[in-house]
Amino acid sequence: MAQFYRIGTPGIPWGAVEKAAWAKEVGVVRRTYADGVLAKLEPLKSRFDVVQYGQLDQDARRYPLFCIRTKGFGMSAESPASPRRKKTRILGCPTSPHQKRPRILVTGGVHGYETSGVQGALLFADKHMERYSELGFDICVCPCVSPWGYECVQRWAENSVDVNRSFFDTPAECTTEEAASVVALVRELGGRNPVVGSSADGHDGGSNCGWALHMDLHETTDSDATEFRPARAARDGQAEFVDTKGIPDGFYLVGDSVVESSSQLVVTAWHKAVIDSVRRVTPIAPAEVDAATAGDCGDAATGRGRLLGEPLTQEGVIVVPARELHICASVTGAKFVGVTEVYPDSKNPFVTPENCNEAQVAAVTVAIDFVAKELGLDSAIA
Repeated sequence: MAQFYRIGTPGIPWGAVEKAAWAKEVGVVRRTYADGVLAKLEPLKSRFDVVQYGQLDQDARRYPLFCIRTKGFGMSAESPASPRRKKTRILGCPTSPHQKRPRILVTGGVHGYETSGVQGALLFADKHMERYSELGFDICVCPCVSPWGYECVQRWAENSVDVNRSFFDTPAECTTEEAASVVALVRELGGRNPVVGSSADGHDGGSNCGWALHMDLHETTDSDATEFRPARAARDGQAEFVDTKGIPDGFYLVGDSVVESSSQLVVTAWHKAVIDSVRRVTPIAPAEVDAATAGDCGDAATGRGRLLGEPLTQEGVIVVPARELHICASVTGAKFVGVTEVYPDSKNPFVTPENCNEAQVAAVTVAIDFVAKELGLDSAIA
């Protein structure tokens, strides 16, 4: 069998020796978490609560985990201790002196090497989060879920586990510290919404309205094909590696197929709103091209083509079972869940690091605007 990755033996899953060799080889600091993330939190402390929610025990001093929260997160709308509270009547939520505001989670850097996920989350917090708090939302931003991955420009955690396949229902079940810390944070902030379709699923309101939205900010890069997919195949003991997925040339959005099936019309409209807004900033990924026919890869069920082998539900949108895959997008149980995928390696000269950051922000802001209208809040658009 031909060697397709530099570590391990084809056909044999990695053991402790191979995993240690991988971590040693890739664990070289190429940029610093302190400069790229922690320093940018300091100016935000006067406007928001910047709270440590965990750390990576591999180096707790170097890798503290921080979130940025709107002031008074979790307090009732009428609480005198809650600063800048706007009293809101939210559609589907009963009027009550103890009514809490709908919650939003924004996560970045789940895959630490995906730069615009981190910087886009920070940019959103700095430029937009305050006005959405005034509109009536409690917002929590975790800008860099995986600081070791950020520094070493890696997709996985140090234990060679893909962080975005390690989010389980409880912190103890999670297979990375990065995921366990986020799951614990969500529990601290009120817990996951009940399962879609249950009598108290929270998607049409409830006593506290729960999590209304979760946006998880990612990139798809050329290194997915050249490094991370071959590494995964080697780690898992594949005898050979043939990459059939390619790299989408532009932005796309990944939704939760379980949520989509339970609230199809409104979620489909929400997906379209995100794509239409982002296309003003950066190109949208076209459907895959079939090399044999030089035409779009058709899908018999939808007729809309495919992306990464998944059928497109509409232009630039695919859906996956988030909870089944144990991805970060499953942690809140929100009705509106989106995983952004920006393409920073595009040959289009218009696509720059700054453009990618702005695309992330465009996706988050239009997502919130749509949800605000659904909940009966005034639009935040100036």
